[in-house]
Amino acid sequence: MVSENDSIRLIFGLKIKALRQSKGLSYQQLADNAGLSVSYVHDIESGKKFPKADKIISLAKTLGVDYDYLVSLRASKKLQPIIDLISSDVINAIPWEHFGLTPANLLDLFSSAPDKVTAFISTLLKISRRYQLSKEGFYNSALRSYQDLHDNYFEDLEQAVMTFRETHGITNEVPLALETMEKILAHSGIVVNRKKMAGVKALERLRSFFSEQSKTLYINRKLTIAQEKFLIGRELGFQYLNPGIRPFETVYTGNASFDIM
Repeated sequence: MVSENDSIRLIFGLKIKALRQSKGLSYQQLADNAGLSVSYVHDIESGKKFPKADKIISLAKTLGVDYDYLVSLRASKKLQPIIDLISSDVINAIPWEHFGLTPANLLDLFSSAPDKVTAFISTLLKISRRYQLSKEGFYNSALRSYQDLHDNYFEDLEQAVMTFRETHGITNEVPLALETMEKILAHSGIVVNRKKMAGVKALERLRSFFSEQSKTLYINRKLTIAQEKFLIGRELGFQYLNPGIRPFETVYTGNASFDIM
């Protein structure tokens, strides 16, 4: 996830690198002219450091721009779409870390070929606006692509499943009976409640809701056995893997076409 501080450093570093390259300056030349060390300039351009005001003034003077330009969100026509992306919520709709990308990697990607990257990003943004693609939709599409690249097979998860089966003495009972799954969930102190959601109109849009406080998995009783198994299995996974950040609700979703199912 790219934080607000990451975004500020990335945008600043991107501007410095673009200006340095446009003037044909090396790291050493920029560092010498601005009174900075080469390593510090490199850290700025890679999005690791954000300089104090006096150093920004020195960089602005060396690069022939004003202070306000460097610290603002405005940039040249080539860089503006990238900066708009970095400073928007869209950038966090993509699970960059799952693709092995850090903020520094993103900066290298953006600055290595700004013309091509800008054209690509502009295309993505236009498509998302044209088809009213939400942040959640963008995230789901990125996640699907990641799963497809790995043929939906992840060794660490497979090993966790094997360990889980051994821990709970699960041998050849596949698929597991609903009662068995509920008993395993109960070992974690969690009960399943199918009655509560039926009497609350505001919860009709939900398939399920997990309450950490009461250790209860509320399930909409309109679901099929297969759907209940999925939700209980999902909760078993969350409890066993303990991912930290997790959703507590499962909502009804619809797909516009079979292509994205």
